[in-house]
Amino acid sequence: MAFDTHSLFGYSLVDSVVSQAANILVFNVQAGHGTRFAINQQITIWPIGANPTLDNAMICRITGIVGDQITASYVVGNREGSNIRTVQAGDQVYNSITPKTFTDIETQISNPTKAFVTVGYSNADYIVDGIADDVQIQAAIDAATALGGGIVYLKEGTYNLTNNNPNPAFQQVYTGSLYACILLKDKVTLKGAGIGKTILNLASFVGGLPLGQGCNVIVNSAVGQSQQGVMDMSITMPAFSVSAGAYGRCLNFAGVNHLTLQNLYLYRGSWAVFGNTYSWDNVNKILTTDTRDIIVEKVIADTFKDSSMLFNLIRARVLHCTYLTSYDDALLVAQSGRDILIDGTSFDGDSTHVGSATAHIYVFNDNSLTTDKNALSDIRIINNSIRNLNTLIGESSGVVIRKAVKVKINDNLIEGNLGHGIYNVSEGNLQDIIIKGNTIRKNGGYGIKLPITVGGGGFINSIIQANSIYNNTTYGIYVETAAAAGTCDGLTISNNEIYDDQGAGATQANGLGLHIGVVTFANLVASMNNIHDTATPYDISVYGGATLTGGILYMDAGALKYRGGGGTTTIIAAA
Repeated sequence: MAFDTHSLFGYSLVDSVVSQAANILVFNVQAGHGTRFAINQQITIWPIGANPTLDNAMICRITGIVGDQITASYVVGNREGSNIRTVQAGDQVYNSITPKTFTDIETQISNPTKAFVTVGYSNADYIVDGIADDVQIQAAIDAATALGGGIVYLKEGTYNLTNNNPNPAFQQVYTGSLYACILLKDKVTLKGAGIGKTILNLASFVGGLPLGQGCNVIVNSAVGQSQQGVMDMSITMPAFSVSAGAYGRCLNFAGVNHLTLQNLYLYRGSWAVFGNTYSWDNVNKILTTDTRDIIVEKVIADTFKDSSMLFNLIRARVLHCTYLTSYDDALLVAQSGRDILIDGTSFDGDSTHVGSATAHIYVFNDNSLTTDKNALSDIRIINNSIRNLNTLIGESSGVVIRKAVKVKINDNLIEGNLGHGIYNVSEGNLQDIIIKGNTIRKNGGYGIKLPITVGGGGFINSIIQANSIYNNTTYGIYVETAAAAGTCDGLTISNNEIYDDQGAGATQANGLGLHIGVVTFANLVASMNNIHDTATPYDISVYGGATLTGGILYMDAGALKYRGGGGTTTIIAAA
């Protein structure tokens, strides 16, 4: 907070009163005395020849000074309980100590400036010895918390940790106890000297601890906390078995607001942020959650078994991060969420063919909160490199969507994954999905595969446009409705380039596959796609009683063709 300004011997007499009305007083002090006073200063005015008392004095606040002319406000707050009086020439003026002087000091003492507490092997507030250093780190966090929050700075060095702090506050999120080395508290940021300079090292898990996400390095100490951060350090976890045994996360947070994870190297562990208390209003389509405003920036996750996760939260940003050697989905956006951006991040898999993963980026509503597709929406996946996912079990695709709306997948490089480039897991409406400007190549499955094979799903107002799709397997783009679906109204597939230039080793035999079964599909447009060097540029079928309202206009072998609602093909313009 800002204290009032001060001046020395700020005393004078009122030389003349210019005006006094509407709680504003304008007056002149004696010649040359204007410099004795300052703006944002409390003054007391009382009659000459008397001492100031509650009956004869008025306190007011200086709001302007020009030469020897002073403007002061005496609204209720500035008077500090004193009475209004009519100021006269000859009255005394003094920048006296008033009750506000003391209340400002008391407020500052009870709400101090944020702390800066240091930890290190020498010349620090808390000295470590390389054995159970989490004890001193935790003491420093507790000290910062006692001062209202602030920064705990870990000086350069390796800090050896234990894993034995139970945290029952997380029982709503996890089954069984959650254990961690460090409990981060409200309004505290844990900051190091930089990646590779400050290292938090957990050498082994304590025997008997729960497996999986029960083992962590840093967690928040209680739900409902805010303004926390972990920055500028490396965190190392114990080696793990891909098929069995203990593993965990470097960072795990639940029920927090305004969390920043920045400039970190995480080895053998991931990060996760969960909503702790959340609900979905199915009538008004509103998600309410205690977790929002999350920034994960320049975080490297290297060799990890459990996914990074964003669950049941609002406003999250994953920016310029790196994922290396994942044995599970690298990033899981799940259950419910709003306004989530994944931008400029590199996902690079592993060629050892172990572990289990659906995708590098897996966006799905698993119906655990609600079956409403709108609960997971406004997801933007842009400018990322999504490559080489190759696990033993699972789809191992680049990006997978399952029951989400308003998803943009734009301007990404998606290549070399064992599964599909972009894939919809068969169920749920694909509504307001935009797939645009991506390069999708050399994936072991289809370039883009969007099947609706579970009842109740459909396509609504979605666009696949201006993508470069080549050298994938079987299909460049494949769209299917094979079950009694909901609404299918609005799908545009245009201006894509689809080809296979591998010659005799070609694997992408089909360009665009549209298999429309069972449903009535309105406003389906496939036009202006450049499909070449494939055995079957267009594989279009309408079956099972399906109808197309408006039909499909497309180019095939140099001819402009129209496939009508009844499945009849008409050549509009010959090659």
